[in-house]
Amino acid sequence: MRHYANKQHSEREFQVGDWVFLCLQPYRQSSVHHTNCLKLAPQFYGPSQVLARVGKVAYTLDLPPGSRIHPTFHISFLKPKLGSNVAASTALPPLSDTGLVTWTPEKVLQRGMIKKGNSAVTRWLIKWMGLPDHDATLKDAASILDRFPDFNA
Repeated sequence: MRHYANKQHSEREFQVGDWVFLCLQPYRQSSVHHTNCLKLAPQFYGPSQVLARVGKVAYTLDLPPGSRIHPTFHISFLKPKLGSNVAASTALPPLSDTGLVTWTPEKVLQRGMIKKGNSAVTRWLIKWMGLPDHDATLKDAASILDRFPDFNA
C-alpha cells in the first residue's frame, strides 16, 4: 500500500524569495471567490513571493494588500512558478464588505448577436476592471446593463 500511495507523492520545498502560485478552492473559500459556475473559476492566483517558512510544510506569502485571507498556507496549496513569461492573474479578486466578489466592467471588446429561442440576443465580450484582456468573458448585453446601469457601452 505504501508503494501505491507514494506513487502520487511529489517532493516540494521552497526557499524564501521563490515565486509561487496560490491554489484557491472557491467551493471551500467562498469569501475569496463567488461565482455561479465553480468549474470555470480560476484555480491559481499569483505569482506571490515566499516571505518565510513556517515549520516543515507551511509558508507565508507576500499577498496583495487588499486580500482578506491569512497569508500562511500549507505546501499543498502552492505551485512553483516556472519560466518568466507565464500569463496569470496577479491580483486576488476584489471583495465587497460582505465577502462577495465585485467585478466591474471596464469596456466592451467585441459585440455580436446570437439566436436564443425565437429572438436575437446581443452579446458583448466584456473586459473586467483589474483583469487582463485574455480574461474577458461573453455576457448578454441586457444582463450587464441590468447589473451595471451606469455602464457606458
